[in-house]
Amino acid sequence: MPEIKSLRRVKDHWDTFEERDHNDHVDNWKAEVDILEGAGITGDLMDSLKTVVSTMRYVKYKDDYYDEDHNRFVEAFNKLLGIFELAGLTGDTMDKFRSVVNRMREITAGEFYYAELHNLFAEAWDLVAELNVILVKIPPAMAQVYSEDWDYRTAVGYAPIYAEDWNYGPPPSYEVVYGEDWSG
Repeated sequence: MPEIKSLRRVKDHWDTFEERDHNDHVDNWKAEVDILEGAGITGDLMDSLKTVVSTMRYVKYKDDYYDEDHNRFVEAFNKLLGIFELAGLTGDTMDKFRSVVNRMREITAGEFYYAELHNLFAEAWDLVAELNVILVKIPPAMAQVYSEDWDYRTAVGYAPIYAEDWNYGPPPSYEVVYGEDWSG
């Protein structure tokens, strides 16, 4: 499984923006897409997340950091929150992640880039790493295929998406009883 890197925490008027602050972020998004695909996540939200991630760029020393770079990260985190919610993730970690994502905001050109904005990303990535462990452990569902000739010995009535020995026994016998005559 690809690894999610921890982003460094920064302080205003102390730390300077380094290219690794941005590039580790882009690496994390590419790894997250791989993790989600490996967990079997599909759909419109996943497609739109892939589109956003494909537009993220790497920076090098002395490159400018634009508002679009930051805003893509915010957009991607909002899509990831939606994916996690659709996957049914719950609990304290999910609540913290939802809170962090809801505190993220887009910026405009020329706006100061405060440490709080970057540190929200760092906190979110720590939570994403925990949520990924939960997401990957959730086994896919077993889909039932309705069939007139279901037989427990051949299991033609089930299409295993996730195969596991469930130790099924033969189905109980059923007797059809008609309680009343409605013919008239």
